[in-house]
Amino acid sequence: MIKIIPTILLIITGNSLFAQHLHYSDKTKTAINKPLKPASDKVVYHEWPDRCPAISGSIPVLTNYVPGELVLKLTEIYKGHLYSITSLMYDKDKPHYKLKVCVKGEIKYDYADETGNIITN
Repeated sequence: MIKIIPTILLIITGNSLFAQHLHYSDKTKTAINKPLKPASDKVVYHEWPDRCPAISGSIPVLTNYVPGELVLKLTEIYKGHLYSITSLMYDKDKPHYKLKVCVKGEIKYDYADETGNIITN
């Protein structure tokens, strides 16, 4: 019994020492790194001039999550006048979007529903 306890401790110590060694092979030298192609080119980028002084209007600022389709639709509607989009939860689980728009050098706020239709007050 006295010889078994040191033998078990020696085995456990040996296993823990060998378990510390991890070997990861370096495959970066053998692999050919090719640039990835985009899945599809659905996005059309416009170069609209800035319609507001001191505020860039080409790409709207997204303060929180806004679906990509909605961003494209709203930027097409406002054509460079849209500064930011903020999503708001309105009327239970229906999202509405607060739009910061520049009209004739002044900032105004519009609202849109989840389909991208502008809500008139």
